[in-house]
Amino acid sequence: MPIPQLTDIVRLSNYIMINWTPGERGNFGSFFLFLMDDLKSRTTELVATLGRRVGEIMGSSSELEVLKDGRVETELLHKARMRIAVQLQQCLESPGDNLTFDDASISEYEINRAALTIAHAMVNPMNVDWDVNRYGDKAKLSPPNRDGSATAEPERLKKFFPEAVLGKISVPTTVVDRHGKIIVVYLPNILTSSRLEHVNNITASLRDCLLKSLPLSSDNKKSWRDDGYMVPEGGGEFGAGRITVAPAYFMQRHERLIDPLVTSQSYTSEKVQQWLAALTTSEVLWNAITATVAPDLFQAGVTAFSEIIQECPGAEKDRHLHLLKAKLFPASITRPQSAFTFDVLDNFLIDTLECKTSAMSFYQKLRRFTNNAFPDKIPDRYRELMRVSRIWRDLVNRKRFGFEHETDRSPRPGDLALYCPACPQPGINLPVSWKDSYDDWLVMQRYVVDGNFTAQHMKMKTPDDDVLLADGMGYMVTEGPYQTHVAESAEEKEKSSCSNHRAVNAANVQRSNLRATGVGATACARHGCFVPHAVVDFQKGERQMNMDYSICNAVKYPSGDIGRAGHIDGEILETLWAPFNKISPTARSMTLAHRKEVLDDHMRDSNWKKLVGIVKLLLKKHRRAVQGVSDTQGPYEELTKSLDLANVQKWKKAAEQAAHERGSLLDIYQLKMDKAPTMAEIRLRLTENELSTNGRTGSVAWLIEGINIENAQDALRASIRQLPEHPTASQRTVIEEKRQKLTSRINKFNSAAMVMTNGMELEGGEGVPQDDPELCLEEADGDNFLRIEDAEGDCILDMEGEADSPAEVAEVWMPSLAASDTIMDDVITALRQEELELRKGQANDCLEKLRQALGDRSVVFREKIHSNKSIHHQGTRSKKELLTITLSINKQARGYRRSRAAMQRLGADLDTLALYQPLRAQDLGVSKEITEENRHGQGSDALTWFWRINNAEDSQKNEWMDEFYRVNWLKAKARYDRWNEELTLVQHEMFWTVSWFRTQEARWRARADESTKDGHKAYAEKQASMWAEFSAEGLKNFQGKIIVTH
Repeated sequence: MPIPQLTDIVRLSNYIMINWTPGERGNFGSFFLFLMDDLKSRTTELVATLGRRVGEIMGSSSELEVLKDGRVETELLHKARMRIAVQLQQCLESPGDNLTFDDASISEYEINRAALTIAHAMVNPMNVDWDVNRYGDKAKLSPPNRDGSATAEPERLKKFFPEAVLGKISVPTTVVDRHGKIIVVYLPNILTSSRLEHVNNITASLRDCLLKSLPLSSDNKKSWRDDGYMVPEGGGEFGAGRITVAPAYFMQRHERLIDPLVTSQSYTSEKVQQWLAALTTSEVLWNAITATVAPDLFQAGVTAFSEIIQECPGAEKDRHLHLLKAKLFPASITRPQSAFTFDVLDNFLIDTLECKTSAMSFYQKLRRFTNNAFPDKIPDRYRELMRVSRIWRDLVNRKRFGFEHETDRSPRPGDLALYCPACPQPGINLPVSWKDSYDDWLVMQRYVVDGNFTAQHMKMKTPDDDVLLADGMGYMVTEGPYQTHVAESAEEKEKSSCSNHRAVNAANVQRSNLRATGVGATACARHGCFVPHAVVDFQKGERQMNMDYSICNAVKYPSGDIGRAGHIDGEILETLWAPFNKISPTARSMTLAHRKEVLDDHMRDSNWKKLVGIVKLLLKKHRRAVQGVSDTQGPYEELTKSLDLANVQKWKKAAEQAAHERGSLLDIYQLKMDKAPTMAEIRLRLTENELSTNGRTGSVAWLIEGINIENAQDALRASIRQLPEHPTASQRTVIEEKRQKLTSRINKFNSAAMVMTNGMELEGGEGVPQDDPELCLEEADGDNFLRIEDAEGDCILDMEGEADSPAEVAEVWMPSLAASDTIMDDVITALRQEELELRKGQANDCLEKLRQALGDRSVVFREKIHSNKSIHHQGTRSKKELLTITLSINKQARGYRRSRAAMQRLGADLDTLALYQPLRAQDLGVSKEITEENRHGQGSDALTWFWRINNAEDSQKNEWMDEFYRVNWLKAKARYDRWNEELTLVQHEMFWTVSWFRTQEARWRARADESTKDGHKAYAEKQASMWAEFSAEGLKNFQGKIIVTH
């Protein structure tokens, strides 16, 4: 059957939309006139260009009278022939477009060459003594003889028309009869060698088809067309045979136009269609040449074939099928007038999914590509695009999910939806004995639910006209049962204790113009894939009845307890809503069916992207899990060793009980603030720590005095930093008095040092090390100045004396001050060893006080700072209390740094220095386990090293610190356990993912084996190969990480 007439066709060929009138195909000699789609418009344009160029070459035809009324006049031709011959020869000798040939376009060189060839033929006529009209009247059509010999008809015609001897013709020539009528137009070399080579190459692809068309040697019933058929040895370069490329022809040679037509089998074959498509541009060129040299013949073929198509019986019935075979999707089935190429529909779907392009924007883009200056001249086919794209989407989905192969069953709810390949799914990616092979927590379903109030839907004016193509087959639930559930469910209006709770308010608001106020969805919490047949519409906000229906459709088998969960993203649906919201405004005014199909398509595409990237995602999760285990194992084990074993065992049992019974027992991870000390107790303890004394004598007492003097120097420097920019006389007097007392102590200590060291000078010459500015910021703020009279020091002796340098920076002659290369006797060595032990004790004391102060600051932040709603309350008493604690923290941190620096100078071994690690300013932050216990991102948190050293057990003797360590140990254990579970889960998910791919491959292999049609089998094999490649990629990347379960 012929391809039916269309009034316009939309195609994506370099984004060109063509509007065309009825096209036809005709057969002229060995060339095929392919006048459909954009071929006719291209031919018309090229005919005009070629005719104009021929006219320019020949000059004014009215003056030369070369071509007039279809007759060639022979006068005044010699001069024109010589001029055109020179131009033609120059054109033939030029390289032309051999280096830049493009088979999809016609170059200016080809047009110029054809025009020169035609012009030369027109001015080079050759006359024969024939009368074409009389010859046509006398000639009769007769079949050839079966032995290949000539029939009697030519011999009979020789009586009336003697043979014409023309001789050798080597240049473009026109053969005319005695009346000037054109008989033959000889146009040698009119096509370039590149064009001929292209035609030969694509024709070579028909070799197998030609050879298959030959009759078998054993076939005695041969057609008269096959008589005398000579086949070259081996089939020749192009093959030998017969292929009919006309879309319609008569069965016998005597049929009339009113007799039935048939479509040749060879015409409908894929090879022939590909050959015709590849030949299109060459056909355009030859059509233009034919229309220029034989316009009557060209138009006669166009008219005759148009009439044949119009009178072709059965064309109306199978019109859409022929369009589909030509990869054109008709806008209607019965009498199609418009069609869309498969490419334009595929590109529209990709544009909507990837770029969130609306149908109107996409169609406007096509119109502008067709005619950017006057897009309104392009016919409006927007409604047709909307209708066809829905059908196309549904057909593509059914094909991709195998329902074109399994025609004995229809899609059930969720059958046209992809789900997460890494989540455990019995019968798909879990072994048959999965209940015995896995612990319950491993195969537990992990879902998150959330609502989206951007995806609204307006009420339809005529809902009865809506047509559902895939109701409930994707991610949106089936409409009928869901509406029944909503109607039968009792609504309980939720009351909120908040003054303006947005979610509750939205659930209680009725929108008269909206059919749906949003959507609610369920997704897997670990990978972010939408669950099939679990997305519901909201009628009045996010009501429980809506989400209950979603969850019930998502849950396929019972879940275990929450004892083990690994790492999940409770807000992962928010990341899925972000791209989803871009299409919500477009879908808002669609019909119910169309909106559900669009939302399904975007959720399906979202899951497809997750599937494509699942291997990389699991590898990333595996790297993070391995790192997480490494980061949390050490701190957890160190903290456990440093704590009282009885307390650890008690906390461990409480954690196991909470995981099993849940409920209020989970509050063990929250800090019990009733055990925290009051601010009065904190201030009292700080005062007691400041007034510690020591009265030892001898070398140890002397060393302790030296450490006390260093502490006093630090306190004096702190007092000086706290002075305002312009201190008063009273403030300066207090500083000078403290400086004089400290100077006296230093002089007395240094005098004693000469005795203790047997006269060896310990002067270092480098002075006192500078304090770290990060540990002095609060003290340097004049607004935070504390009365110096209220500042207590750590000294226990009161000595008098004077010094040349300020006391706060004067050197104290301690054994650690001596240079390491100094020759020392046994006395100095013993003193250095004693100082090293004292320095360890100093470090321990500083760390203990530091832990206490940090715990106190956490309490102040939680109870005083964070709880205050007004910033004005934070600037008075609470702020002063916080400053007092901060000064104490800085003081202990500076003391620890001095002790560690002394240990390094005293030659402490590596084990000692590994125990007493460097203390950084960022290690002194507030414990977020107390101030922000429910914060995000706790998975890799760990207590700073000084919380985990062996003297932490002593801190537990304080009730508040015991509570502090309890919460931190429980959370350290939870972090370590979660990362261990995450690592195990990811390793199993790798196996489940590969198994999911293999299941898909096996299904498509089975469909390929059961297919009876070549197209079905080829598509099934293609799909199976795709899933096999996914599986192979997963196994390759998961090697050494995956846990295989049988």
